[in-house]
Amino acid sequence: MAPSILKSMKSMKNIKVFKKKKPQFLEGIMIQSLTGDSVLITDLWAGNTVILKVLRRFGCPLCRYESRLLSNLKPYFDELNVRLIGIGFEEVGLQEFLDGKYWEWELFLDTDRTVHKALGLVKYGIVAGLADLVSSASRKAVSAALKLGIKGNFDGDGFQLGGTFVVGPGNTGLLYEYRQTAAAIYPSIKDLFAAAGGNPDLVQDMAPEECIFYQESMYSASTDPSLATSKATSITSSKYYTNSDSESDDGDDFTDALDDISVYS
Repeated sequence: MAPSILKSMKSMKNIKVFKKKKPQFLEGIMIQSLTGDSVLITDLWAGNTVILKVLRRFGCPLCRYESRLLSNLKPYFDELNVRLIGIGFEEVGLQEFLDGKYWEWELFLDTDRTVHKALGLVKYGIVAGLADLVSSASRKAVSAALKLGIKGNFDGDGFQLGGTFVVGPGNTGLLYEYRQTAAAIYPSIKDLFAAAGGNPDLVQDMAPEECIFYQESMYSASTDPSLATSKATSITSSKYYTNSDSESDDGDDFTDALDDISVYS
């Protein structure tokens, strides 16, 4: 990795890290295991620290890429006694996701998107969704994933964004929270590892190089409004996206709008 990229990574003020921020907004939420059992989400971290990965789409190559990166770190997280939990909101593409072994840990479904809504995760409108899909950052990130043999498809709702959270055991609360503002933005593996109680020097930030600069500019915009670029401002303005409570867009809209686009070829 080029020195300039390493420098950019070290200078990032990425993601908000909170001490003992209670996730009361998740209390009472039920999710489904892949065997169909209902699970109270707060039970997942009753006795362990949990990394909660809320997925945007099982067919998304960027989601698959990041999921595999986290899965490859399983020995490190096992040593810390940390559980890694994935949550998706639809069954479309689930079997292919499992067959590809992109995710080696526990996986649940939340078909009502209750978790996405409670965590305030972004759901794009059509304009922002297509703009993000064909952006330079997304295309370069997809190319990086393809070089590793990770492909994707357009199946399902591509307008929903995801996030990554670290929840401490019991009533400890949120130790780390990250919400996507674009599909090609990745959370820092080092920050995740540190929030989970590990030594960040043992791991590397392995997002595609093209994503790192894009990530830095978006985080800078969120921490210092004066640094916001026109691109960052336009992609996060209310004119172009909705929150997950919106029912205006669905997977059919996404698929129909992509008939002539071949980013995931």
